Amino acid sequence: MSWRKQLIACVLGVLGWTGAAHAQVQMPGWFGEINGLYASKNNGAGINSNNVGYSTPGSGGGGNVRLGYRFNNPWDLAIGASYAKFNDGPHIGPPPGNEWSVTGASIFNLDGEAGYNMGFAWGGLRPFFGVRYQQAHDAMGYHPDIPLGCCGNSTTSDGFGPRIGFDGSVHLTGPISLIGGADVALLFGRVTESGGPSVASGAADRTIYNYGGHIGLDWEFMPLWHIAAGYRADVSHGSFFTQEGFIAAPSGSGDRIVQGPFAGVKYNFGGTPH
Repeated sequence: MSWRKQLIACVLGVLGWTGAAHAQVQMPGWFGEINGLYASKNNGAGINSNNVGYSTPGSGGGGNVRLGYRFNNPWDLAIGASYAKFNDGPHIGPPPGNEWSVTGASIFNLDGEAGYNMGFAWGGLRPFFGVRYQQAHDAMGYHPDIPLGCCGNSTTSDGFGPRIGFDGSVHLTGPISLIGGADVALLFGRVTESGGPSVASGAADRTIYNYGGHIGLDWEFMPLWHIAAGYRADVSHGSFFTQEGFIAAPSGSGDRIVQGPFAGVKYNFGGTPH
């Protein structure tokens, strides 16, 4: 089993534990959160150049925001966005003319969702469903790029489709809770590749698979206000080509992984007093 599947299975198992405790649950009214994330170097497939080798993006940073409203019943509506941008990757090939790297790699998600809030003796659970729009970008650049505009490679994918998942929490002690969640999305879109004079360009329809999960700790430092920190991993499979040149690019390749520690602030999560 891959580490990504193990992470999601761990989140599901921990949140399924039934103890005699009450966790925070989302309260009626406006709610929101904002998080920052450090993206590690192990972030998925890179680009292969037939001439000088293979390179992946470097580490990076990102974050997510969410804003929503819970009605005077279990239902809520929310919108959210996340973004991660990666640094210049390892330089491959001999200088000065054939040294290159992955540059400008990024991924953006825009989500709309409806959630159903449930409180139990063992904790709180919020399954949700909705839609996602995603844009992912990767580029290959030479150092130096001589002549200017020569031989580069840029891939952009756009996808839209349904998404489902859940968030949950289990009270541990005092104001501290264990939090986690998982989600999957099936996106239908198009991948477009453009290159310099010696690199082929083109476009193709593509089905993109998203799946991810997070787990962490939550501290309610004052009523309805929380600080949370943990680890998150999100995978977008099929979002770009992994080989220089559109004609030779495998039709189903290209993972982009955004993973690393996160920390942030949440508002309007309350519940039964501990």
